[in-house]
Amino acid sequence: MRIHPFLLLTSCLMASFSSAHAENSTPPAKTTGTLSLRQAVALALVQHPDLAPYSKDLRIADAQKLQAGLRVNPEIGFTLEDAPGSGDYTSFDRAQHTLQLSQLFELGNKRAARVRAAATQHQIVQWDYEAKRLEIAATTLAAFVDVLAEQRRVVQANEAVTLAEKFAPAAKKRVDAGRASPVEVTRANVVTASAKLAVEQQKGQLAVARKRLAALWGSATPQFSEAVGDIDQVRDLPTLATATSRLAGNPLLARRGSDVAAREAALAVEQSKVRPDLTVSAGIRHFNESKDVAAVIGFSLPWPLFNKNQGGIAKAQAEVDKAQDLHAATNVRLKTALAIAYEQMENAKSQITTYRESVMPQVEEAYKLTNEGYENGRFGYLEVLDASRTLAESRQQSLEALIRYHKAVAEIEGLTGQALPGTKASTK
Repeated sequence: MRIHPFLLLTSCLMASFSSAHAENSTPPAKTTGTLSLRQAVALALVQHPDLAPYSKDLRIADAQKLQAGLRVNPEIGFTLEDAPGSGDYTSFDRAQHTLQLSQLFELGNKRAARVRAAATQHQIVQWDYEAKRLEIAATTLAAFVDVLAEQRRVVQANEAVTLAEKFAPAAKKRVDAGRASPVEVTRANVVTASAKLAVEQQKGQLAVARKRLAALWGSATPQFSEAVGDIDQVRDLPTLATATSRLAGNPLLARRGSDVAAREAALAVEQSKVRPDLTVSAGIRHFNESKDVAAVIGFSLPWPLFNKNQGGIAKAQAEVDKAQDLHAATNVRLKTALAIAYEQMENAKSQITTYRESVMPQVEEAYKLTNEGYENGRFGYLEVLDASRTLAESRQQSLEALIRYHKAVAEIEGLTGQALPGTKASTK
């Protein structure tokens, strides 16, 4: 069974992000305007430069399979005996001419063994191709998350500017009324200037993230105006045990299984060499002296007295054992990576829940009360500044938890090679 990376894409679209363009499954002809996750992954899977060599690898594997199934060519031979020499043999009168056709017949199912070995190599290339496509899909998702996150950071930075500018008139009013030191106006202006500088820095980081995403489909300059997706959405996913049971769908693990099959097929090829091949020949001999013609029939068969391909068989068996060890090691490595990704996902989801249900409501309420108290003269500007910073930091930390969550989900789906079904959780 072949695993298609579009499963990952579909899962991400249905669960991780709500895109305004999710209904359109046709890859976009251009990348102008808004960009959905579906469009980004479709572009990367079609135009990523790393995928181009695999079509050639598949052609190579097809050619090797074709060559493995071809029969051995017959041989045509000609011999001249009793040619001119010394004594009575001074002319071609006594010469004998033989024209002979020989055909080698492979015994021990050698050709069938070669075909099976070539077919397994074709499967390996297919799994390598699927693994690369899945890797590109997951990488594109991570890059798309980064763009969404940087867009959110720009919004948060602009909100910080708005908050800072909001306090400048209030600070001036307090100073004019003699209720505060003129230093508060200076502080408010400095905070506003710093907030505006942070906006420019975030815009620069957004530009870098956009370029990294566009580079996945070979574009040096991003043409899309905005990435569209709901980064706030989280899901209730299946248990770790359920996800682990789906590891068999991972193309890397399937590739290791094909490696074992390929090594076993190579072992069968080496074992088939123990049985010698039969060469049958038939021809016509012409006697010049008598002008007679006679048939010549013969065969030859190697005698496997010393060389029974012991070394070739031992080497092939060792390669089978090695492939089985690598398969087992890959299975352990994937299970470990899945457990780590699942732990990261659960941890991030727990942090998201804590921020949404506990931290953010309290921080926002504290900011609101501090703002009102500042306007009424109960708090100084330092308290307001501290409340603003706490609000901005909490929003940033909540966003970081969302980023970790979505990237962990992408890694889990990439490891299982399948979409993880789940239900929507609260996005408030």
